[in-house]
Order: sequence, then C-alpha cells, then structure tokens
Amino acid sequence: MEGYKEFSRDQLFQVIQELKTLNDVLLNERIQEDTLAFSWSGNLGHWY
Repeated sequence: MEGYKEFSRDQLFQVIQELKTLNDVLLNERIQEDTLAFSWSGNLGHWY
C-alpha cells in the first residue's frame, strides 16, 4: 500500500472505480464459464 500514499483523493477514487469495473467483468466471465460448463451436463441421461 506504500505506492498509494502520493495519490490524490480523486486518483484513489479512479483506482477504486477501475478495480470495481475489473471485478464486475471477471465475475461476469466466471458466471458465463459456469453456465457453459454445466449447460451440457443435462444431456448425459440418468444414471442409476
């Protein structure tokens, strides 16, 4: 965290917004991957 000491308040808000945006993108990608990974599993039939 030492690198953020020289940042202004506005710069810190910008960094936080960029991190939030990146987090949202990564979460959406994870949800899409999970959806794709499990969408085909319903076609395997029933195992008894």
